[in-house]
Amino acid sequence: MSIISDAIFLSFICLLLNNFEPTNAKSFPIWPKNVSYRVEFEKITWPLSIPVDVTIIRSLNKTDFYYSVYDQLNMYYSLGNSSFFIYPRVNKRICDKKLEPFFGMVDYLPDTSLDWNHIMEKDGLDYWSSTTASLYNHLTKTTILISRASDNTPVLLQSSSGYPFNVHYFFPIRISYSNFKTDNLTIIGPPNICNSIPTLGAKPEYPHITFLLKELGGMINGISYEDVTYHYEFSNFISKHSKSYIDKEEYNLRLEIFKKNLQIINEHNKRTDTSYSLGITKFADMSGEELRILYSNYGLEDESETKNMLKKAEIHKRSMKILPKYFNWIEEGVVSPIKDQGPCGSCWVFNSVSALESAWAIKTGTLYSLSEQQIINCVPLNKSACSGGPFALIYDWLPKFGTSFERSYPYLAVDGYCEYKYDSPVKLEKYVTVEENAFDIMDALVNHGPLVSGICVDRLEMFVLYIGGIYDPKLYVDNENCFRHAINIVGYGTDILPDGSDGHYWLMRNSWGPYWGIKGYFKFARNIEDDGSIKPYIRHSIYPVVK
Repeated sequence: MSIISDAIFLSFICLLLNNFEPTNAKSFPIWPKNVSYRVEFEKITWPLSIPVDVTIIRSLNKTDFYYSVYDQLNMYYSLGNSSFFIYPRVNKRICDKKLEPFFGMVDYLPDTSLDWNHIMEKDGLDYWSSTTASLYNHLTKTTILISRASDNTPVLLQSSSGYPFNVHYFFPIRISYSNFKTDNLTIIGPPNICNSIPTLGAKPEYPHITFLLKELGGMINGISYEDVTYHYEFSNFISKHSKSYIDKEEYNLRLEIFKKNLQIINEHNKRTDTSYSLGITKFADMSGEELRILYSNYGLEDESETKNMLKKAEIHKRSMKILPKYFNWIEEGVVSPIKDQGPCGSCWVFNSVSALESAWAIKTGTLYSLSEQQIINCVPLNKSACSGGPFALIYDWLPKFGTSFERSYPYLAVDGYCEYKYDSPVKLEKYVTVEENAFDIMDALVNHGPLVSGICVDRLEMFVLYIGGIYDPKLYVDNENCFRHAINIVGYGTDILPDGSDGHYWLMRNSWGPYWGIKGYFKFARNIEDDGSIKPYIRHSIYPVVK
């Protein structure tokens, strides 16, 4: 959580820098080798705060450390000559164990090697500043640290363009500190799933379930039957999707959003003129604004940038082959299992990787699971990879460097630093762009493999609640309300609609997990004009060609 709002904090710091001469009467704090603390790591321009618990114990010959991200959602251990990474995958936790120390340790404490100036002491707090030039992008950054004067405990750090500890971030960040300890520190070993030291303790895996059941017991008394129904559906939703809320206030907020979405579902499903059904999905407690922030691919918004990239690519030439009425690459066994991008706008990465996996499987008969995190961390982008990006940028980068297996470079749903380990045999030669024409897309799909494409849908709050049928984007209007999303086209076909007419569709692969849509897939209306045009529903389709 922010201790001081952005505007107040920055204004206050500017005032300090303008009105106080730095004094070096105080020496910058030097913290003990053994420390334990919690940080809330925030990118100021991004609406997420990432909590990380850190314990570091250094001795003469080794450094042991433990990280817990999002309250043990992801856990990292480096103990002696072994390292463990515990993380969720679909509906279970996985433990990756290596007989080597963890490859990199991040200490979120301020870097003592910087040239820190003591600005002043006020109300028991020390204020420090450091102005340095960035090593990589040559920006001048101002970093402010607030520490407790009595014992040097760090309180808050904020930087104008990134903070240069051993992972370099070049966007404004804020780090708030709590639970700072230096005495009697121990690291309890990893959980039983790692077949190592016994479990972390008696803390339940989903403690929020107990809290919510108590809340429900007190709230249901004296309310209407309709509200009881909402609470019942909401409690089932919470249990099914392992939802966690900070307090009663957030619980009530999520319940209200859930009610509105349930009303949308019920009203839509009563209609007789629709070709698709809605239901309760994992997004049912999220507002449309949140969904746009977290999942929209803003990289598709810059049409000029994308078009300039695609100009360099080869254009697909339609063959003279007769196309089948129905086609599905999933049935050929060359499409990898559905993955979940989580709360990160990395659809452009997931579906570019999936198309590459399929292209390799079609050519060699071997279907690998490749790393999305490698792309997120390593492909050069002037913003967070979780804000979206153009597929072509990935396919321009991969031939020069290579690919990694997912097992050696697992997904974290956050930006990280690039680790150069390319252990997969999958090699990309080039990519081919496909005209925005249904017949060209069908031909490319049948003869070359799944495509990565961008789609636009007009009613995001309805699309995320899709559970079956043919989603029809015909209400789409080309304006700022369009939800831009990257997907894979893996097939096409025709269903019979409720009115007896033919419903032509594209079969699309999403990256929202196997419990969304039709086991992670969805059918998208194949609305075709007389000339084959599909504008503005599908854009920038490309397919990879492997070596």
